[in-house]
Amino acid sequence: MFSMRHWAYITIIFTIALIVVPSLIGVVILLQLAQEITTSQIINALSSVMNSLVVAGLVTIINILVSIPFAWRIARKNDSLSKFLDFILDAPLFVPTAALGFSVLSFWSSGYYSLNLISPGFWLVVLLHFTFTHPYIVRTLIGVIRSTDLSVEVAAKSFGIKRAALSRTIYLPMLKAGIIAGALISFARSISETGATYVVAGPFETGPVFIKNRLSVDPGSAAFAAVSLLLVSIFIFFIIRRISRRRFLPLHPETKIEKMIGLKTAFSINIISLLFFAVMILIPSFYLVAYLSPGATCDWASLTNSLLLSTIIALAVSIIDLFFGIPLAYYLARADSLLRDLVEALVIVPLIVPTVSLGTSLGYFWGSFGLNPVIAIAFAHLSFTFPIFVMSYTAAIESIDPELELVAQSLGADTIKTYREITLQLTKSAIASSAVLVFTRSFGETGATISVAEAMAAEIYTLPLLLVSWIKKAQAGLIPFSTVAIASFITLIIGLLMMAVIKMAGGKRGKYE
Repeated sequence: MFSMRHWAYITIIFTIALIVVPSLIGVVILLQLAQEITTSQIINALSSVMNSLVVAGLVTIINILVSIPFAWRIARKNDSLSKFLDFILDAPLFVPTAALGFSVLSFWSSGYYSLNLISPGFWLVVLLHFTFTHPYIVRTLIGVIRSTDLSVEVAAKSFGIKRAALSRTIYLPMLKAGIIAGALISFARSISETGATYVVAGPFETGPVFIKNRLSVDPGSAAFAAVSLLLVSIFIFFIIRRISRRRFLPLHPETKIEKMIGLKTAFSINIISLLFFAVMILIPSFYLVAYLSPGATCDWASLTNSLLLSTIIALAVSIIDLFFGIPLAYYLARADSLLRDLVEALVIVPLIVPTVSLGTSLGYFWGSFGLNPVIAIAFAHLSFTFPIFVMSYTAAIESIDPELELVAQSLGADTIKTYREITLQLTKSAIASSAVLVFTRSFGETGATISVAEAMAAEIYTLPLLLVSWIKKAQAGLIPFSTVAIASFITLIIGLLMMAVIKMAGGKRGKYE
């Protein structure tokens, strides 16, 4: 009888054949380029890799600290504000990364009515990376929270356990899988980002910026930096995942902290998290609107065609991610074997390869088969969105008590029926959340798309590529910045509408919640 395990094995074959192998071949190509480099080149490359690790680590820590109360409010409250926040949360991801970088630069550093607080460099890169990684960890946590059994929390409250003790002894253990998965996605997303970082980095070089600056003039250094970044990131991922699988006993439920923390403090945390989200993410992300002017116009035909192309690619990639990602996530959440650990390690490889390197290598790889450039771009997007869906949805399944599934199977249900009737009903919101993440990630990707198109010498304009072209023309004075602003604004509105449709399709909650 066909089971979830058989479906998972088919998915593993798909993952290895179409995602892992092309990415690993790309790494081999990079290794061949990095055979002969000097000591000074090695030092410069490793310095850029260290910069990336510091930025990604700092951004991930900030994300963990500010995302938990924000995600909790959206997932647990059912008021108008929570619904609005749930709707607007992913909006920054619909701004193509190059346009997002320019918007953040204009807000913090230079532009119309700019604050002029932060010059291009390390701290502006940190703020930028926080802007586009924050939705990943919040959305992952929302999916986990909405998939979690609340009976333990209700029982604890019936015994008079205070809010701080609940947070430490009940909530944090419940959210551990989501926190780890969200943190890993945030770290990987920061490590690999190229296009937006390049806009705000100034003289500061992260690994991807170093690679972009040298890929054509010094491929050896670029390749060495890419491989070093990949190996170090895999090692960090491995350590974190090993630590995350340990069981930690809850601390004593009554300490002096509980006597100090009450409803006023919880209210203050909510207010601070909302203000932080507004000032640090929403306003910088959409600051391009400041360039709008009466009568602003653009090349509507080009905008429509590129918008349609980006939407088709993102939808196709999202559907494939769901079809193959659901069984693989179930397998990773429930299996306990060496194969599981190996598959998990392989899945994350494309996620932490810098997008400019991944796009270039995949462009050469798929181009050697004579593949259509649009399909090659879709495969490239599949490579870095598939791990996001798998990691996010795996965390949601891990938050469900497996005994619920064991009871159903003991009553005669096979694994597929058990998943359909139990697990799926409890994780519908998580699927919708993960689908939003992969759709927006594909829709707004710039670096990898440009690299694939250049490697295949193709004249293709997805929406991000079109906006990059217009930004360059605006900076050269060939077109007004209002053209970029109106295109970005229309993209945001359409993106929000598509996001609403995806969430409605996912439903609010399963019938067992």
